[in-house]
Amino acid sequence: SCRGIKEGDEVLFIAQITAEDVPQDVDQRQLQVNITTFQDILTLDIQLVAQCDCELPSAPGRQLQSPQCSDVGTHQCGVCQCPEGYYGNHCQC
Repeated sequence: SCRGIKEGDEVLFIAQITAEDVPQDVDQRQLQVNITTFQDILTLDIQLVAQCDCELPSAPGRQLQSPQCSDVGTHQCGVCQCPEGYYGNHCQC
């Protein structure tokens, strides 16, 4: 609850934001957060960073439609990333 908060008070909000993809063309984005109990909008400048080099689209060994992933998934970082509609260690389901 935000009752009792006055203008000028410092408030701590904790949020977890996950990027589903890291675009190659842009490494910075802006995200606007509207907190419903306040009239202000918070603008965040976000720098997108891949967690591991093996997750980058240009990573050596990254293979689209990999035989290791039932010819439908992407093999990267030693595991299969399955497209929507497929699951399992090898996208076999």
